[in-house]
Amino acid sequence: MRIAMAMALAVRGALALAMALRGAMALEMAMRGALEMVLALRGALALALAMRIAMALAMAMRGALVRARAARIAMALVMASRVAMALAMAMRGAGVLARAMRIAMAKQRRNRMIHYEAKDFPVDGLEATGDDVKVHVPKGAKMRGYNLFGDQDGSITVVGDGDGSAWRYGSGYGSATRDGGGYGNAYRDGTGEGGAYRWGAGNGGAWRDQAGAGHAFRDGDGDGGAWRDGGGNGNAYRAGTGSGDAYRWGAGAGSAYRDGDGNAYRDGKIEEDE
Repeated sequence: MRIAMAMALAVRGALALAMALRGAMALEMAMRGALEMVLALRGALALALAMRIAMALAMAMRGALVRARAARIAMALVMASRVAMALAMAMRGAGVLARAMRIAMAKQRRNRMIHYEAKDFPVDGLEATGDDVKVHVPKGAKMRGYNLFGDQDGSITVVGDGDGSAWRYGSGYGSATRDGGGYGNAYRDGTGEGGAYRWGAGNGGAWRDQAGAGHAFRDGDGDGGAWRDGGGNGNAYRAGTGSGDAYRWGAGAGSAYRDGDGNAYRDGKIEEDE
């Protein structure tokens, strides 16, 4: 009976041992499952971190592209501004060059002067060819007119102590100037632009008539007035110590000025009295 009890106890011990082994195995399985869950969570966290890093990289690349595009646009704007400035400078330079060329051509034209002695100047006048004409009238020469006419440009200047007047007619650009001690007037007539000028000690006036623009100017010690008439724009000036008045008639814009002893008249009414 003791043997049976011992065997029963042995069987019960074996069963308890088996139960313990089964519990240990279950515990091991649970620990392995927990470990796998931890590993799975770590993998998920790593994947989420990788995705966040990827998104940050994408945003950084997008920002870099935007900045690069903005930089390219800014550079393009700078280049366009530089090109516009260069074009403006080129156009300005072209304008300055053209103006300089016009001035040089005008100076060249003015420097082309044809000289005549009074005895050689044509009796019927000379047709303008684009050149200026200068006539020397020596003392003792008889009174006559030295006429330059026509549609081309050109001025006439009569100088010297002999008598004679300077005349400029026609639509070409040019003035009539009388200088020197001889008696004579300066006449500018017609539609061309240009003035009438009388200088020096000789007696004589300056006359500007008709529609062409230009002044009548009388200066110096000689007696004589300045007359501006017609529809062309221009003033009448009388300066200097010689006797004479300044007259302005007609529809053209302009006034009469007298510097010295004498009067200035506009359409018969005194404008100045100095």
